[in-house]
Amino acid sequence: MNNPVRVLKKLFGLAPRSRGRPRPCAFRVKLQIFLYFYIMSDNFKIKNKEKAYYLTLTTVGWVDIFTRVNHKLLIANSLQYCIKNKGLVIFAYCIMPSHVHLICRAEGIQNLSEILRDFKGYTSKKIIKQVQEEPESRREWLLEYFSKACSHLKRKQKHKVWQDSNHAKEIISTSFLYEKLEYIHNNPVQD
Repeated sequence: MNNPVRVLKKLFGLAPRSRGRPRPCAFRVKLQIFLYFYIMSDNFKIKNKEKAYYLTLTTVGWVDIFTRVNHKLLIANSLQYCIKNKGLVIFAYCIMPSHVHLICRAEGIQNLSEILRDFKGYTSKKIIKQVQEEPESRREWLLEYFSKACSHLKRKQKHKVWQDSNHAKEIISTSFLYEKLEYIHNNPVQD
C-alpha cells in the first residue's frame, strides 16, 4: 500500500525530481483549488450540536450593509428574539460593516444550524424591505447586487443577503475562547 502523503505529493506535483521541483500542471492546480475548498468547507461546519462556536456571518460580496443604524438594530433585535424564543445563547457578538461575529451555542429544541438558518432568512427579508422602503442612497445598487447574488441558485429567490457559510469554529479551549472574545470586543463598528 502506498503512503498517502507520497501519493498526495506526487498528485500535486511535489514529488522530488532529479532537477529540482516540478511545475504543477493546470489539472493539478485546479484539483488543488477544488480540494482546498472541499476540505475547508468541511472544516467550518457546525458538527457538535452541544458545543459553543465562534461564527462569522458575512454578507454576499462583503457588502457594507451594517453601516446604517436601522440595519444594525434589525440584527440586534433579531438576535434578541432568537435568545428569547429559539434557545440561542450568546456569549459575545459584534456587528461589523459587512459581517457579524458571534460566540454562541444553542439550548433547547432547535440546534444552532437551524437557528442560524431562520435568523439569516428573516433578516435577509427585513434588510431587503428596509432598503426598499427606508431612505437609502445605495438602494438601486444594493437591490441589483443582492439580486445577482442569487441568480445562480436553483431555488427561486429574488435576493441573497448572506453568504451560505457561517465560518463556524468550535470553541475547543479556554485560550481560543479568550482570543476570540478579545478580537470581538476590540473590533466593533464605531458610532
